[in-house]
Amino acid sequence: MEQEGPCLLCQASPAPLLRSHITEGRRPMDAHSLCYNFTVDSQPRPGQPWCVVQGQVDGKVFLSYDCGRAKIQFTSPLGEEVKTTKAWETQTETLRDIGDLLREQLPDVTSEKHPLTLQGRMTCRCEDDGHISGSWQFGFSGQICLLFDSENGHWTEVHSGGRRMREKWEKDRAVSNFFKKVSMGDCQAWLRDFLRGGMGAGKKVQDGGDICI
Repeated sequence: MEQEGPCLLCQASPAPLLRSHITEGRRPMDAHSLCYNFTVDSQPRPGQPWCVVQGQVDGKVFLSYDCGRAKIQFTSPLGEEVKTTKAWETQTETLRDIGDLLREQLPDVTSEKHPLTLQGRMTCRCEDDGHISGSWQFGFSGQICLLFDSENGHWTEVHSGGRRMREKWEKDRAVSNFFKKVSMGDCQAWLRDFLRGGMGAGKKVQDGGDICI
């Protein structure tokens, strides 16, 4: 149901609130997940990045990435492990591509008189039964406005602030296909590679020991 009141998108630590849209009715232990939180500022202050990405494996933050400067900060030992995976070779380039797309789309989905900060959360999951899913959440300056189910390509407007964004992206097959590709394709490949390397649960996952890999 569309909401008119505020629906906050946590900026400092978005995982607890956003997870309710993705994992309702499922136990966290039943799945592995990889999430990327994008923050794109249409008018950044001098010296501030226009795009920042935070990466999480099974809810554990492992990196912060400045899209504009291509600067990476690993925020935990987990991040150092990520650098040793094959997925890392292509991951930063894809994250930059996503940031560029969101920045290009920003003028078309916001008002020029009231520029906002666009936030997007890409999540890919693999359940213990092997089911793969992908999703996106989008919001402006702290409000969740729009959800995208990568499996069926369905857009759900959860706040009136997302109407302009939904109407544009529903008609733009290239944008929808891009969001689906990176969440169901690239993200899933990265997650499997991370799990093979022992990330996520903190233990090395042996080949054949986890249906997700």
